[in-house]
Amino acid sequence: MSPAWLFVLATVIAVVGIGFVFRKMMSTLEEGIIEKQMVTAESFQKEQSKFFLKIALVEIIPILFVVLGFTQLATYEVATQTEIVLPLAIVIIIAFFGIWSIVISRRQLLSNEDIPEQTKKLVNTSVFIGMAVINAFPIIAIVGILSMS
Repeated sequence: MSPAWLFVLATVIAVVGIGFVFRKMMSTLEEGIIEKQMVTAESFQKEQSKFFLKIALVEIIPILFVVLGFTQLATYEVATQTEIVLPLAIVIIIAFFGIWSIVISRRQLLSNEDIPEQTKKLVNTSVFIGMAVINAFPIIAIVGILSMS
């Protein structure tokens, strides 16, 4: 198997898994807001701790695929440019999908107008953290695929 496809597989698993975990965290925050519970920094930190633990579990398999891809990189010879362009395009599309899913989650959560300003700040912080985490594997995959040529 081409190392590029290992990078694509790692990206798909990571983005889908992290996107699912992020949406779960946002829905938990939304439930707290709907039930008129005060979303404080402490409760938010608890949710973020759970979020990072779940991300660590989700990233185990993609890390193995990335390591395998980089180990195969030294011995693999690219026959055509299609072997690079197609996986690269798929990784970029998946990265945009990840960003889009986080933005949609944010919009759904902040659509409620009676959200306190502190809660909005906490949600925006989690959105930026989510974007960084969800795009880590696409960036690694792009670097790995481009190093094939």
